[in-house]
Amino acid sequence: MRELAPGRGVSTAAPRSAFGQGLRCRNPLILVVALGLAALALAGVQDLFTSGAFARVRESLMLRDTRDDFFHDTYTVGLLKLHHPDELPIYLLGGSAARESLVSAASFAAVVRAKTGVAVEPYILCSQNQTFGQSLAIVDNLPGGPGVVVIAVNNNRFRFDPRDVAQQVDGYPMLLESPTLTRFVKDNPPSGLPHVRLPGILPGIMRYVADVGQVKLSRLLAGRPVAVSYKPHWVTARKAWSLARKRKGLQQWIKSYGPGFTKHVSYNARLLDTLVRCARQRGFTVVLLEETENTAVVGHAFDRFKRVYRPLVRAIAARYGVPYLNLQAKLRLPNADFWDYIHAVEPGRVIWQRVLAAALAPTVRVAAGQTAVLQAAPRRAA
Repeated sequence: MRELAPGRGVSTAAPRSAFGQGLRCRNPLILVVALGLAALALAGVQDLFTSGAFARVRESLMLRDTRDDFFHDTYTVGLLKLHHPDELPIYLLGGSAARESLVSAASFAAVVRAKTGVAVEPYILCSQNQTFGQSLAIVDNLPGGPGVVVIAVNNNRFRFDPRDVAQQVDGYPMLLESPTLTRFVKDNPPSGLPHVRLPGILPGIMRYVADVGQVKLSRLLAGRPVAVSYKPHWVTARKAWSLARKRKGLQQWIKSYGPGFTKHVSYNARLLDTLVRCARQRGFTVVLLEETENTAVVGHAFDRFKRVYRPLVRAIAARYGVPYLNLQAKLRLPNADFWDYIHAVEPGRVIWQRVLAAALAPTVRVAAGQTAVLQAAPRRAA
């Protein structure tokens, strides 16, 4: 019997050969087991996001950049799953114009409390070009009511292609699973999408992991900090567009997105109806709100779109008995208070949130009363 050479230990040839044979193994049972283990691993990864457990990691380590609205909203919802609000929550949903309309959540909370005497916890869950499908995914994942859900609307929110909306079913761009949106997309199927897809929000998770890995590695190789802080305000008065550029941007929107609005407004109105119904079913008090607009620049340029979508919004508001607020009729902010034709900057935010708080005051008081009734119910039963 051949002895091993002193000091060389056991040869690695045999394990390598065995490993290679394992890869070439044609036993279907081995393949089934391997696929089963892979499925369990993927299910575990998905559960990290659907449960909110991922939010135990610092947000700064998971953000792709300082303007990562989509992940910030995902992360905020994850935190809400782990820690429900202590005070009456106000959730603001909408596009970037809605995001830029408030100074901060803390500032808005103070203004609302001063107007109503009610302690509130506002959450600004807005993102650039947020579709109603993304808003629906947020509502589907919030802790159940009472609470106030403010859904901001403008002509931009009615121009999205059904294919853009359907991406959220796969967890993109927000890592949120939404059964209500999945049912809506199934009942209103967009054309041109692949029929074979990974289950749940795994496609979105895998896309996010690839994105964040690439970004963090790039920052690391460049000697820059891996952690970044989220900055809610992208626009400032100091960098506001000139009047000529604002007017040009307005015309570019009409040229680029006007046809999409005409084609998809009915689809998006049905989706908004589903969003309002879902929020009401989950115990929330809903408010529909027109987003900020630089009326000095817009003038009547958007009237052709408003004549179409506003009656649809009014009909939805009437169907569910919810307010539809248009603060533009009461408040005409000057051109200097806007970065472009819709996004407010520092001076305008202070004024807008004060007027919005006053307009929301009756709704906030009613929702606070519902909260008090629910909190008192266990004591009465006892």
